[in-house]
Amino acid sequence: MIGERRRVLLAQLLLEAGTPVSTDRLIGALWSGTPPRLAKQALHNQVKRLRDALGEPAGRRLATGADGYLFEATEDELDILRFAALESAGRAAADAGDWAAAAGAFADALALYRAQPLADVPERPVFVDAAEYWRARRFQATRRHLDALRRLGRHDELPDPLTELIREHPLDEGLRGQLMLALFLGNRQAEALAVYEQTRRLLVDELGIEPGPQLRRLHSRILRSDQTLAPPRESAGPRPSGGADAVGPNVPRQLPATIRHFVGRAEHLHALSAAAEATDGHEGAATVLSVEGTAGVGKTALAVHWAHRVADRFPDGQLYADLRGFYPGAPPAAPAEALHRFLTALGVPPQRIPAALEDQAALYRSAAAGRRLLILLDNAHDAEQVRPLLPASAGCVALVTSRVRLVGLVASAGAVPLALDRLSATESADLLARRLGPERAGDRAALASVADLCARLPLALNILAARALTEPTRPLAEYTAELTEEGARGRLDALNAGDAATDVRTVFSWSYARLDEAAARLFRLLAAHPGPDLSTRAAASLAGLEAGTARGLLDRLVGAHLLTRLPGPRFAFHDLLRTYAVELAEADPEQTRAATERAQDHYLHAAIRAALLVSPLRIPLSDDGSPTPSAPEEIPGEAEARAWFDAEHTVLAGLIGQAGRLGLDRHAWRLAWCVAEHWDRRGRYAEIADTQRIALAATERLGDRTAQALARGALGRALVQSGELEAGHEQLNLSLAVQQEDGDESGQALTHQALAHMYARRAEHVEVLRHGEHSLRLFRGAGNDLGVGVALNVVGWAHSQLGAYHLALDYCREGVELARELGHRLGEAATLDSLGEVEHHLGDYAAAAAHFRESVDLRLELSQPQAAAASLTRLGETLLAGGDPVSARRAWAEALALLDGIEHSDAADLRVRLRALRDG
Repeated sequence: MIGERRRVLLAQLLLEAGTPVSTDRLIGALWSGTPPRLAKQALHNQVKRLRDALGEPAGRRLATGADGYLFEATEDELDILRFAALESAGRAAADAGDWAAAAGAFADALALYRAQPLADVPERPVFVDAAEYWRARRFQATRRHLDALRRLGRHDELPDPLTELIREHPLDEGLRGQLMLALFLGNRQAEALAVYEQTRRLLVDELGIEPGPQLRRLHSRILRSDQTLAPPRESAGPRPSGGADAVGPNVPRQLPATIRHFVGRAEHLHALSAAAEATDGHEGAATVLSVEGTAGVGKTALAVHWAHRVADRFPDGQLYADLRGFYPGAPPAAPAEALHRFLTALGVPPQRIPAALEDQAALYRSAAAGRRLLILLDNAHDAEQVRPLLPASAGCVALVTSRVRLVGLVASAGAVPLALDRLSATESADLLARRLGPERAGDRAALASVADLCARLPLALNILAARALTEPTRPLAEYTAELTEEGARGRLDALNAGDAATDVRTVFSWSYARLDEAAARLFRLLAAHPGPDLSTRAAASLAGLEAGTARGLLDRLVGAHLLTRLPGPRFAFHDLLRTYAVELAEADPEQTRAATERAQDHYLHAAIRAALLVSPLRIPLSDDGSPTPSAPEEIPGEAEARAWFDAEHTVLAGLIGQAGRLGLDRHAWRLAWCVAEHWDRRGRYAEIADTQRIALAATERLGDRTAQALARGALGRALVQSGELEAGHEQLNLSLAVQQEDGDESGQALTHQALAHMYARRAEHVEVLRHGEHSLRLFRGAGNDLGVGVALNVVGWAHSQLGAYHLALDYCREGVELARELGHRLGEAATLDSLGEVEHHLGDYAAAAAHFRESVDLRLELSQPQAAAASLTRLGETLLAGGDPVSARRAWAEALALLDGIEHSDAADLRVRLRALRDG
């Protein structure tokens, strides 16, 4: 019998079979709370015991790696590997139009799914996420299987599995429509109509809404026995890309959670649906809807609720962005920020995202072409902010919310405007009744009185309901008296439409006044955070508290509706609540300044840790004596560091701007230094340039020459990546001059590498070689072996571009050996690729192919599909040159599958090559 911890260990290893799992991740899985003092030794003991429990020969499969362990298994031995292989085969068959093979592969995959994933494994947070992931994989495979059966005309096989899916997703109108169609095509018209009636009753009872227009149209056609509903059977031919039938694991589902106590708005919901239906596909353009109204009127709640209702009509995904149009103390979100998120969600690799806003918008329109997407653009500032975010294709719907009338959007994009006013008297009372429960909902007169005093604003109603829920014995009449006692001024400030920043100030004060002093202090201090959201640990450090204490206070603020809990968990203010908190904080500027500096220290501490994990080649910053935060972030390894940078991206940009404005110069330049490398890999060159300019100004005020050189170097690299080669060259030269004066050899080496990259963009290979050799000499002199390895590849690549293949061979071989010795797998993969290219030019096709294959394997392990596809493409060229067209075709097909998986534009060129190879 394997003990509990060893079962956790085995489960974690098997979930990632064949892939090394770091010791930090395994320790996190084994001890989800606080690990033991000698955690690595304890992990080693658990591994030894697991090997003993498995016995021979299974125990030998648990191998020790450089920084962790891996378990070797085959598809025949592990169901998740077999499932993934069958699922991949099913997708490939569907892409080729072989629906019989697709149906068989998906059926075999689903047959492996016999119970809840990881049901017999001790509960851990990592396993909760894994189980949810495999449930989602099963759901997608089931939908693909049913699609294949439908295309084969096997309608009789569809009702049972569709019924099972509907039990799991009862409000999915798309699934219910498929069941109705399957029953009708199976000559079971009465049952199909019965499904519609059941669906209608469910939607009316649960949500107070009628079925959507798509389901109603289907019902009408079934009533007429419309035989054109039967599609032609398909057995061959390519599967169309995009469109309503496109289903894939990368379909974005970004909508926020719907409002649990949403009531009313039936007229507005119908108006949105009618407008979307009336303009669907009109003149080949996308549909644009706008919801406009005052602050607190429920624009976002309506938009999100409607979006969830119609989500099934957009099978290619739903995108969401908070544009922060009226965010106190900060400018509205730049369109580029939302475009970057949208493009990434649509499968565009970060390195393919251009720097210019116009080019980003064009790429976004291309990525959305042929898809049915729902795009929710929340809290827009004006029409100019929205225009780059609008798709151009029929079948897409963009829904925009704003506090202002978007007349320009109506004029230029044909947007259909919908004005949102306060709730009706009945709806307001219904909202309070639903929140407060049946015992207190019986007094309709008291509900109506409270609703009227709240001006029937949803935000005010919900805040009042939260107060009443915390005081269950207090009569509603007392709230009426309290509202009246606030006086005319207070009531007008709180409940009348007026200045958006002060409309509900008094309503906020009711909840704030009921807080204990600790929670009230945290509420005030959170105004020091630049937003838009923050983690529990960041909130704790900002207030100088331990994480556990802060967690309890945050829960109290959420319970009082003064803070919103987001997934993560993270927390955010409604923008009006932030305005109120800022006003309170201004009364105590010293405390607010101290909280600001503590927040800056918290993020700087975490960012320095994450930066060195993401890029160990970087030169560590010197210790400046910053205090350790009271609740530092836990960032054990590189993967966690990247995830932290991604989660905190907007926050870090805001912090750098805040530090620059407030004269916190030490924080400004150090934070900018920390984020530059990761943002570079994410293609955020414009943001790097903006923050480095802030950093440069800060270093000039400090008179810190070394810091100035670092800021100029990062700014120069970002400008080069953005295509501003001359400006980037100037900054890099200025950085290099300071580093040379100061005798900073490691800094010079990094700058020479950046200059080599700049000259490579110009195809000036002699200059690439010169700077690469400078970098290599300096790294050797500084004893920086990691830098030496990277520089060897630069020099070898430059020699190969100049035709000096034997010299290139020597440098690349040395680079590979050093990377392997240091365990620098990223550098090893890149240099192996260079080595393969050199050997190809020398005619040593066997050696070149072997090195390309090694590079591919490493790049796949490192989750670099685009780089792996590039190596596979070169491998195919080498195999073809060596007289093996069959293997070349196989390599290119594998590369094509990787590029299709990330929707990369190079896929088209590979298709041409494969077609030419086949025809030749």
